[in-house]
Amino acid sequence: MAPATTIVFGPTGDVASAVAREVHQRGAKVVLAMRNTSKPIPGLSPQAEAAGNFERVQADLTDPQSITAAVSQTGATRAFLYVLFGNPGATVEAARALRSAGVGFVVLLSSFDVRGEARAVPTSNFLGHMHAVVEVALEELFGAGGFVALRPAFFASNSLRWKSMVREGHVKMPFAEAEFDWISNRDVAQAAAAVLIRGSQEGGQAAIELCGPKLFSQEEAVNTVARVLGREIKVTRLEEEDAVQLAVSKGTPERMARLINGLLKARVEGEDDIYAGRIDEAQANGRKYTGGKPVQYEEWVRENKDEFEAET
Repeated sequence: MAPATTIVFGPTGDVASAVAREVHQRGAKVVLAMRNTSKPIPGLSPQAEAAGNFERVQADLTDPQSITAAVSQTGATRAFLYVLFGNPGATVEAARALRSAGVGFVVLLSSFDVRGEARAVPTSNFLGHMHAVVEVALEELFGAGGFVALRPAFFASNSLRWKSMVREGHVKMPFAEAEFDWISNRDVAQAAAAVLIRGSQEGGQAAIELCGPKLFSQEEAVNTVARVLGREIKVTRLEEEDAVQLAVSKGTPERMARLINGLLKARVEGEDDIYAGRIDEAQANGRKYTGGKPVQYEEWVRENKDEFEAET
């Protein structure tokens, strides 16, 4: 029996585009749900898309009627969903539309900031609570076996926020010693695809935590980028307020800049070791879903070398 038709939301993004490709490689028909159906899909050429089992459909997570129409048109019964930043309520309504239209199983791109039982995440944990709200709604809508929340930790792609400074040969950052796991979008996509193909968990895990293969500092990450690009890159440590203002000047919303800096500070000062008691299992999950070959950060940088060097 062929795998169920899967609708993937946000396929122009790094993670969802990789999910779409992985699900397709495992034999499923993939529906690319897009607000703008003319946009290119990263890693998927027009030729490969035309030759493959892909279908584009217009759908917007803020427009439940478009979601209902997309599912009805394509016959999708499984879905990959993400949380609209700052608007979990809209994502909940999107999930409700998916359920009403006939989707029976959802994989949610959640967050490592959701720790343990989703209902217990406090509102003070902004990122965690935002994703937990959607996790709770999915359980209520789809039942314990009808969804899985993937909770990746710190994406390797977060280092692309340095790319303009990398080109200048001088990266300025706060808390350069803060250590993270640098998981690749491809590793997350492999986990998502495996779960989407399998479908109902039948009493299995409702949440799967994922971490990259090694913890190391932001400064070490910059040094890795420098090594791969074959250039010297200086690292300057900024005070918190200077870091916020630099991020804002480069287009980051101030609320997000302050949130990121707060997380970095808590990580360095030991106020909140998000990896404590969790990283071994999360790294084991990373190995499990990648066949024992999770992407190392240096490999990820090589794969994305053009991104660091692009004049954008």
